[in-house]
Amino acid sequence: MQSGGAFGTDKTGGKVSIQGHGDASSNDIGGIQLNYTDNNANVLYALVLDKDGIQMSGLPTSSSGLTSGAIWNSSGTLKIVT
Repeated sequence: MQSGGAFGTDKTGGKVSIQGHGDASSNDIGGIQLNYTDNNANVLYALVLDKDGIQMSGLPTSSSGLTSGAIWNSSGTLKIVT
């Protein structure tokens, strides 16, 4: 897989970037990846949408302080705040 078409926008304390992923030889864009990185380019949160499904990293591990509709990780189980 190769990535391309990346762009980003600076945010306070980090950077948001969106990248397309796919096979450059066939012009097949298999999905997208959104990253939020800190000032040292460490990925804090990531969301990948592609033909293999949805992958998320950096999800909160508690619903404390989250608003209704927010997603959080409860020991490997995806939950939505009601």
